Amino acid sequence: MNAHRMLQTAAILVLAIGTNACAGSSSGIAGAPAAVPLNPSAASPVGLLVGGEYTGNVKDSAYGKGTIVIQFSQSGTTIGGSLKSKYGAKTVPAVAALTLSQTALGGNSVALLASPCTFSFNATYNAKTHVLAGRYDAIDRCSNQSGTFRANEKCYYVTATALSQNGNQSDRPNTFRLNPC
Repeated sequence: MNAHRMLQTAAILVLAIGTNACAGSSSGIAGAPAAVPLNPSAASPVGLLVGGEYTGNVKDSAYGKGTIVIQFSQSGTTIGGSLKSKYGAKTVPAVAALTLSQTALGGNSVALLASPCTFSFNATYNAKTHVLAGRYDAIDRCSNQSGTFRANEKCYYVTATALSQNGNQSDRPNTFRLNPC
């Protein structure tokens, strides 16, 4: 393709994208769906926001009693993040991919050990007390391992919606005693 033809093609693409963007497609690409605005409060069934940092206690069938630190990020009803449990000198890092339904979180977590283990992960969040409590059960490797945990939210993560729409952290109205992380 010669330089003139490439320039013509580029000009047509720019014109098409610009015209399409003005016609209502926020993605700017012909035929592509409009971008979904980030609004966790609207996407969540009850407007529940759980993104933040938590600390608490854990009781594991293999390791015994320990402490847990949880960091969750949220987009709508999708929750992801990290967990770190400590049992004396033993630290067990993990990641989680969860879905929020009402006040319940459910999905999978993976303990990042030499031989990774996958767990089912289920928890509930109390918006009044800011407590996340639940259990996990091995579904791959780490046979029959399970545990329970209870953690208090220490701070919350500000969402993109709060910053772009409100200029503050007002998307967490239940945070009378919490601050942004």
